[in-house]
Formats: sequence, structure tokens, C-alpha cells
Amino acid sequence: MELLTSDNALAKRNAGYIKGEPEKNLNGLTVNIKPQPCKQQIELFLNSDYDIGVDVRGPDVPDPITFLDLFTTDSTYNFDKYSNKQYDELIHKVKIDLADNEKAVGKK
Repeated sequence: MELLTSDNALAKRNAGYIKGEPEKNLNGLTVNIKPQPCKQQIELFLNSDYDIGVDVRGPDVPDPITFLDLFTTDSTYNFDKYSNKQYDELIHKVKIDLADNEKAVGKK
């Protein structure tokens, strides 16, 4: 199995850990790490040309939605093309409710 990752130091370290755990627990499995420059990694992700892939992402704001909306059907970071209508509706509802709540709080 091939593990696609970025070629930066943090991603390589994380990939080493991710490689080790399944190999340790699944007899006979070999995970080969494939570090790629960012542009190439994204191209491979977009073309679904990988077995498993991992990337390092940090939040831009201290809010769980930063990560939760990555898995909506229309997210540009949804490389695996995961789609769940109920999940999409819940995330959309949370975003709308939070926006309305922030407006209401701002009016006090």
C-alpha cells in the first residue's frame, strides 16, 4: 500500500508513524511512503491517484468548523469525494445558526 504525503519534515514524521501502526497490527501489510512536493501531492489527490493520503493542516481560526467542513460534498479539500447529504445539511445548519447567533450577539 502506498501512503501519499507532503515532502516537508512534519509530514514525513507523521507518515512514519502512520506507516508503523498498521504494519505493526496487520500481519503482512507493507506501507510505502511517497513524499511529494506540494504541487505534485495536490495533483495526485485531485486525480485520486493514491491508496491512502495524509496532509498536515492547522486551523485558521479556533473553531471546530475549520476541520468539520472539510468533509462536506462541495469542499475543495474533499479529495476522497466523500458525500453524505445529512452531514452536509448539518454543517450548513451549524454555519447558518452560528452566523445568526453572532449577528444577534452583536446587536446587544
